[in-house]
Amino acid sequence: MTKAVAVDPGPYAVSPSPDGRTLYVPLYLQAHLDVVDIASGRMVRRIPAPPNPHWLAYSPDGGFGYVTDHFSDVVSVLDLAADRVVATIPAGDGPHALAMSPDGRRIAVVDYIGNTATVIDVDSRKVLTTVRGVGAQPQHVSYAPDGRHFYTANSKDGTVSVVDTATYTVSARVPTGAGPTSVAVLPDGRKAYVTDFDDGTLRVLKTG
Repeated sequence: MTKAVAVDPGPYAVSPSPDGRTLYVPLYLQAHLDVVDIASGRMVRRIPAPPNPHWLAYSPDGGFGYVTDHFSDVVSVLDLAADRVVATIPAGDGPHALAMSPDGRRIAVVDYIGNTATVIDVDSRKVLTTVRGVGAQPQHVSYAPDGRHFYTANSKDGTVSVVDTATYTVSARVPTGAGPTSVAVLPDGRKAYVTDFDDGTLRVLKTG
């Protein structure tokens, strides 16, 4: 460890800005994000947001961040130049994690309480569709590199669901270990790695 940076209670899924200058820190059970200057290693400001910000993804041009607000059932749109929330988009029940599609046109959000995935159109900032029945308590989502599928890690039922982005339906549900919490897809799209919290394993899925 080289340094400890003091932030507010409940830091969650920290995320560096696309330009590498700033860390955005969502805060569990808070109604704001902390902003940390990477060069100085200091928390420099707070950004008010709907309660319980969890996870961030960024627009391809680096102009906007998208934040899941777990207890408010929205995704907040964060203007990175102004460091303020400029819009909110309705999501499902308990939005937890989100991922930007490879082409930058869609955002997939897993709704932990609703057992759904919300798909948002980036340009219009509106919900395109809701994918129902992805699995019990989905906690993480990742896109395939070609954008033809996204994968949800369903922590309660020990599965990863495969969602076809042409139809926005679940095309497969693959058993993994106990308590899957994240899924990462290789750049060539041929394999995915799943962390299983409850049985302490890392499972490898063949995806292509």
